[in-house]
Amino acid sequence: SANESAIAAAVAGLGIVPTSIIASRKELANRSLVRVLPDWQMGSVDVHAVFPSGRAAKAAARALAEQMAEAFRLIL
Repeated sequence: SANESAIAAAVAGLGIVPTSIIASRKELANRSLVRVLPDWQMGSVDVHAVFPSGRAAKAAARALAEQMAEAFRLIL
């Protein structure tokens, strides 16, 4: 993914990367990356659920989307 490539570039010494602690937890744990601005946080991130057009989403799909949205609110 683009995020994994950016993390790999930062580990290789090519610069800094705006990424989540979750995405870079392995590199932070083994100290191949360090936080450089620990008091700074990225702005909010929009998350979208996409369903086929013209059809109502099934209850299970809606419930999953709502659970995922709540999980993202807790970690982002």
